[in-house]
Amino acid sequence: MQRADAGLKDDPALLDLLMRHQGAQDEVFQPGPYWRRYSERSARELASAGVGRFRSNPLISKGFVDVPVADPFDVIPTESRTYRFYALLRRLPLVDRHVLERYRQQLRAAFSDYSAVREELYRLKFSHVLKEYGDVLGQMDTLAGDCRVGMTLDGTSISLTHIEQLNRVINLRDAINLDDSERFIEIGGGFGVNAQITLALFPNIKTLLYVDIPPMLYVATQYLKAIFGAENVYDYSRYASERPADLDSLTERVLCLPPWCIAESDFSWDVGWNAASMQEMSDKQVDWYIGRLREARARPSATMALILYMSGNASLTPERFSDLVQGRLQLESVEEKHGATESYRCFAARFVNDES
Repeated sequence: MQRADAGLKDDPALLDLLMRHQGAQDEVFQPGPYWRRYSERSARELASAGVGRFRSNPLISKGFVDVPVADPFDVIPTESRTYRFYALLRRLPLVDRHVLERYRQQLRAAFSDYSAVREELYRLKFSHVLKEYGDVLGQMDTLAGDCRVGMTLDGTSISLTHIEQLNRVINLRDAINLDDSERFIEIGGGFGVNAQITLALFPNIKTLLYVDIPPMLYVATQYLKAIFGAENVYDYSRYASERPADLDSLTERVLCLPPWCIAESDFSWDVGWNAASMQEMSDKQVDWYIGRLREARARPSATMALILYMSGNASLTPERFSDLVQGRLQLESVEEKHGATESYRCFAARFVNDES
């Protein structure tokens, strides 16, 4: 597979600004229990290794990026006692060559087999997407950031994540009125794949407000700058110096901002997207987002795609999440026409309009 960094550029000042300012915020804007360990590890590695090849660096990306992990030690911080003990063993030639290397060989072989099977599965499972949208995918840079998980279509390497996410978008487009909306908000968007696909498919979307916590937000900001051009992405460094009262007044098509900005500034939205990240928040954080999103609707019928995972690590269960939003959000189940899995369910979420 070809390698690409699409001109991803490091901006240490932006990363430092985001992390420092986040530390001064209320707990609502801090990483929840699920993300705290991931975010600390990612921030350290970004400062050390840079963002250019984040999709092949598990210490940056495990948890929110399509990074392959063939060796469990690849996601253990190098300063940890566990890793230092492992490194000590690797310094012993006989142990490293005759014990550890045998395990590494088996891991590499198993991962290679898994990758080949997964590629063929995607060809079958998403054949409708590849047939109808293959040209669109081929024109997009889906490998930016050194993607290592992809397939070849008509001579072009394409990220599997982009194929899967494109399928999800077209399955939900009618349920959330994507074709008739102008102001899109995404809460917690990984590294920017959904934003990239949405803006490529829907020219009617004039502004996409991308909200996430650092350092994930930093990765997405630099990724989307590489994809759309830095001049078309409004980042937190500009926000911190300008403090716009109304985000709707900004002319950039992509706004990449941390959540405290939508508490400080006005904004509006008529279509939204949240893939599991609200399940990874505390009750207090979910309450805050639901309240703020209700206030900022451009119209009462504003609709958000809500993807809930049926199981997770330190996340809210779907039942617990439903209890939290009961009486405030109406969740309409959306049956996916293609590529559905049992690991998540999709909903069109609308606010119950019996409150002011």
